[in-house]
Amino acid sequence: MPSSITRTDAGYFLQSTAGITLFPLGADLAAIAAGSPGEPVSAITGTPLPVVQPAKVGMVGLNFPSHAAEAGLAVPQAPMLMVSPAEGLTPEDWTVVRPAEAPDFLDYEIEIGAVLGRPCHNASVEEAAAAIIGYVPLIDMSLRDVQFRALLAMREGREGPHMRESKIFPTSKPIGPEMILSGELGPEPDMPFALSVNGKVRQTGNVRDQVFAFARLVADASRLEPLEAGDVVSGGTPAGVGYVAGTFLEPGDVVEARLGDAAPLRVTIA
Repeated sequence: MPSSITRTDAGYFLQSTAGITLFPLGADLAAIAAGSPGEPVSAITGTPLPVVQPAKVGMVGLNFPSHAAEAGLAVPQAPMLMVSPAEGLTPEDWTVVRPAEAPDFLDYEIEIGAVLGRPCHNASVEEAAAAIIGYVPLIDMSLRDVQFRALLAMREGREGPHMRESKIFPTSKPIGPEMILSGELGPEPDMPFALSVNGKVRQTGNVRDQVFAFARLVADASRLEPLEAGDVVSGGTPAGVGYVAGTFLEPGDVVEARLGDAAPLRVTIA
């Protein structure tokens, strides 16, 4: 398994072929990934926390052909990107709270996020690739009723909710406790991932099946907003989202996202 970084309330833990190394919570992730010395330990301890808390998150639509097909839409010719502030989007206690104004159509999308280790602004594809230090599983929670009302309003040329409202709300972007480092993976990594709800697998995919690779996504996102170290740009979702089957998340549901052999991202719906 490639090297990885896990965050708990005890600090950051680097796992590699050399063993497990502990770093304080204030440590720089890029420095850890680059080989900064830490304290050798025998095991990971403490309560798991999201490995990053980004200031901004970039999201892309229809970046997997299978999801475009299930939605009945064409694969886009260029990335459909949105960059938004991420404050409050990543729950520290692994609980996703359904918004009171739209509680009945909460849907899931597993995505893999590229974590930046340095600032990016108007970056080339090559510069963007060099800025990525690792990958994390994340769950893009979506309010489908708000999303579809926004799309209908746009099509009819009238006022309505903004698409951002369906994607950006408190606790809507859970991020995993473990990040797989990019250094050993190459520019187009072979990384399988899956999402389950209450133990039943709903989505499976692989990063190599993205229409646009992460370097292109990060480069394009950096032209929309200046990106900082720790920011995350996600790669889109494959087929299997809830609204296609007419199933939505309810209180008590447990949603789990897995990226390869990394520690799972597991959240409970409240």
